[in-house]
Amino acid sequence: MNKQNELRFRNKMSQHIRSANRCGSHNGCLKIWKGCTYEHERTKFDICYQLINEGWDIYTEAIFTSGDRGDIVAIGFGRAVIIEIETPKSKKELDEKILSKENYPEDFEKILVITNEFNRDKFFI
Repeated sequence: MNKQNELRFRNKMSQHIRSANRCGSHNGCLKIWKGCTYEHERTKFDICYQLINEGWDIYTEAIFTSGDRGDIVAIGFGRAVIIEIETPKSKKELDEKILSKENYPEDFEKILVITNEFNRDKFFI
């Protein structure tokens, strides 16, 4: 994909994200919430730091036009990815969480990261 097509792709995919919401959805900004665990926020930071350094556009706590929210949205290199970060729970609970996000945009891949299984040296998307 040439540079012009890549920029068009990034722009097209970012149209799925509300740009004017109360907390804002800005490329490259990391949002931290006091209601989340340290492990959740640290994992989010580690993933975002890596993705930004690799050249991805990232949005945290992005609200989609459908109303659903993603922990991290990464757009770049011809791919659009929603990354959900979860603390350890039962497999059934995790599957239900991901399946309940039925209003995620269809064009996006979905990745689930479990905080206690996350290894930043082995994380690649």
